[in-house]
Amino acid sequence: MRFIADAMLGKLARWLRLMGYSGDYSTDQGDDELLTRAKERTLLTRDRALYGRAKSEGLSAILISEGGIKGQLMQLKEDVELVLRDTPELARCPMCNGRLEGMEKEKIKETVPEGISNFFKCRACENVYWEGLHWKNIKETIKDVKTRGKDV
Repeated sequence: MRFIADAMLGKLARWLRLMGYSGDYSTDQGDDELLTRAKERTLLTRDRALYGRAKSEGLSAILISEGGIKGQLMQLKEDVELVLRDTPELARCPMCNGRLEGMEKEKIKETVPEGISNFFKCRACENVYWEGLHWKNIKETIKDVKTRGKDV
Protein backbone atom coordinates (compact mmCIF):
# COMPACT_ATOMS: atom_id res chain seq x y z
CA MET A 1 0.00 0.00 0.00
CA ARG A 2 1.23 3.46 -0.89
CA PHE A 3 -0.05 6.63 0.73
CA ILE A 4 0.28 10.38 0.37
CA ALA A 5 -0.63 12.49 3.39
CA ASP A 6 -1.58 16.15 3.48
CA ALA A 7 0.26 18.66 5.67
CA MET A 8 -1.96 17.91 8.68
CA LEU A 9 -0.95 14.25 8.83
CA GLY A 10 2.84 14.25 9.08
CA LYS A 11 2.88 12.13 12.21
CA LEU A 12 0.66 9.52 10.58
CA ALA A 13 2.94 9.47 7.51
CA ARG A 14 5.96 8.79 9.76
CA TRP A 15 4.11 5.97 11.53
CA LEU A 16 3.20 4.42 8.18
CA ARG A 17 6.85 4.58 7.17
CA LEU A 18 7.91 2.90 10.42
CA MET A 19 5.47 0.08 9.62
CA GLY A 20 7.06 -0.35 6.19
CA TYR A 21 4.49 1.47 4.04
CA SER A 22 5.41 4.12 1.52
CA GLY A 23 4.09 7.31 3.10
CA ASP A 24 4.71 10.37 0.96
CA TYR A 25 4.44 13.62 2.88
CA SER A 26 5.52 17.22 2.51
CA THR A 27 4.35 20.44 4.10
CA ASP A 28 4.84 22.43 0.90
CA GLN A 29 2.56 20.46 -1.45
CA GLY A 30 -0.55 22.33 -2.52
CA ASP A 31 -3.87 20.62 -3.11
CA ASP A 32 -3.35 20.37 -6.88
CA GLU A 33 0.02 18.66 -6.44
CA LEU A 34 -1.40 16.31 -3.81
CA LEU A 35 -4.19 15.31 -6.17
CA THR A 36 -1.77 14.75 -9.04
CA ARG A 37 0.43 12.54 -6.86
CA ALA A 38 -2.60 10.74 -5.42
CA LYS A 39 -3.20 9.10 -8.80
CA GLU A 40 -0.66 6.47 -7.76
CA ARG A 41 -1.34 6.47 -4.01
CA THR A 42 -4.16 6.66 -1.49
CA LEU A 43 -4.63 10.23 -0.30
CA LEU A 44 -4.92 10.69 3.47
CA THR A 45 -6.42 14.00 4.50
CA ARG A 46 -8.32 15.77 7.26
CA ASP A 47 -9.49 18.41 4.76
CA ARG A 48 -13.10 17.75 3.71
CA ALA A 49 -12.85 19.90 0.59
CA LEU A 50 -9.68 18.14 -0.59
CA TYR A 51 -11.26 14.78 0.13
CA GLY A 52 -14.32 15.78 -1.90
CA ARG A 53 -12.16 16.87 -4.84
CA ALA A 54 -10.21 13.62 -4.75
CA LYS A 55 -13.37 11.52 -4.73
CA SER A 56 -14.92 13.57 -7.56
CA GLU A 57 -11.79 12.84 -9.63
CA GLY A 58 -12.11 9.12 -8.92
CA LEU A 59 -9.04 8.97 -6.70
CA SER A 60 -8.49 6.71 -3.73
CA ALA A 61 -8.83 8.91 -0.63
CA ILE A 62 -9.56 8.55 3.06
CA LEU A 63 -10.90 11.36 5.20
CA ILE A 64 -9.11 10.90 8.52
CA SER A 65 -11.58 11.79 11.24
CA GLU A 66 -9.55 10.65 14.23
CA GLY A 67 -7.25 13.12 16.01
CA GLY A 68 -4.69 10.94 17.80
CA ILE A 69 -2.27 8.50 16.24
CA LYS A 70 -3.91 5.43 17.78
CA GLY A 71 -7.30 6.43 16.45
CA GLN A 72 -5.84 7.22 13.03
CA LEU A 73 -4.12 3.82 12.83
CA MET A 74 -7.35 2.13 13.92
CA GLN A 75 -9.27 4.00 11.24
CA LEU A 76 -6.82 2.81 8.56
CA LYS A 77 -6.94 -0.71 9.96
CA GLU A 78 -10.71 -0.70 9.54
CA ASP A 79 -11.02 1.34 6.32
CA VAL A 80 -8.32 -0.33 4.21
CA GLU A 81 -7.50 -3.38 6.35
CA LEU A 82 -4.05 -1.95 7.05
CA VAL A 83 -1.78 -4.54 8.61
CA LEU A 84 -0.14 -2.97 11.66
CA ARG A 85 3.52 -4.05 11.74
CA ASP A 86 6.13 -3.43 14.41
CA THR A 87 9.22 -4.91 12.79
CA PRO A 88 12.16 -2.51 12.42
CA GLU A 89 13.58 -4.59 9.58
CA LEU A 90 10.54 -3.65 7.45
CA ALA A 91 10.59 0.06 8.30
CA ARG A 92 11.23 2.84 5.82
CA CYS A 93 13.12 6.01 6.69
CA PRO A 94 10.79 8.11 8.87
CA MET A 95 12.38 11.29 7.51
CA CYS A 96 12.45 10.79 3.74
CA ASN A 97 10.51 7.56 3.06
CA GLY A 98 13.62 5.88 1.59
CA ARG A 99 14.29 2.18 1.92
CA LEU A 100 16.47 1.03 4.80
CA GLU A 101 19.21 -1.55 4.52
CA GLY A 102 21.11 -3.41 7.22
CA MET A 103 24.55 -2.08 8.10
CA GLU A 104 27.55 -3.60 9.80
CA LYS A 105 28.43 -1.83 13.05
CA GLU A 106 32.06 -1.45 12.03
CA LYS A 107 31.09 0.84 9.16
CA ILE A 108 29.19 3.27 11.39
CA LYS A 109 30.54 2.68 14.91
CA GLU A 110 31.45 6.35 15.43
CA THR A 111 27.83 7.46 15.02
CA VAL A 112 25.89 4.95 17.13
CA PRO A 113 25.64 4.12 20.84
CA GLU A 114 27.40 1.19 22.50
CA GLY A 115 25.45 -1.98 23.15
CA ILE A 116 23.37 -1.83 19.97
CA SER A 117 23.89 -4.54 17.37
CA ASN A 118 21.29 -4.06 14.60
CA PHE A 119 21.66 -0.98 12.45
CA PHE A 120 19.93 0.31 9.36
CA LYS A 121 20.92 3.03 6.94
CA CYS A 122 18.60 4.89 4.59
CA ARG A 123 19.59 4.36 0.97
CA ALA A 124 18.34 7.85 0.07
CA CYS A 125 19.32 10.28 2.85
CA GLU A 126 21.89 8.01 4.56
CA ASN A 127 20.48 8.54 8.06
CA VAL A 128 21.38 5.71 10.43
CA TYR A 129 18.77 3.99 12.62
CA TRP A 130 18.72 1.22 15.20
CA GLU A 131 16.16 -0.54 17.35
CA GLY A 132 16.30 1.69 20.40
CA LEU A 133 13.89 2.28 23.26
CA HIS A 134 11.51 4.13 20.94
CA TRP A 135 10.65 0.79 19.32
CA LYS A 136 9.28 -0.39 22.66
CA ASN A 137 6.81 2.52 22.54
CA ILE A 138 6.00 1.83 18.88
CA LYS A 139 5.31 -1.83 19.64
CA GLU A 140 3.12 -0.95 22.63
CA THR A 141 1.11 1.55 20.58
CA ILE A 142 0.54 -0.96 17.78
CA LYS A 143 -0.40 -3.66 20.30
CA ASP A 144 -2.95 -1.27 21.87
CA VAL A 145 -4.52 -0.56 18.50
CA LYS A 146 -4.62 -4.24 17.56
CA THR A 147 -6.16 -5.39 20.82
CA ARG A 148 -8.27 -2.53 22.07
CA GLY A 149 -9.76 -1.17 18.89
CA LYS A 150 -11.87 1.99 18.84
CA ASP A 151 -11.50 2.74 22.56
CA VAL A 152 -7.85 3.68 22.14
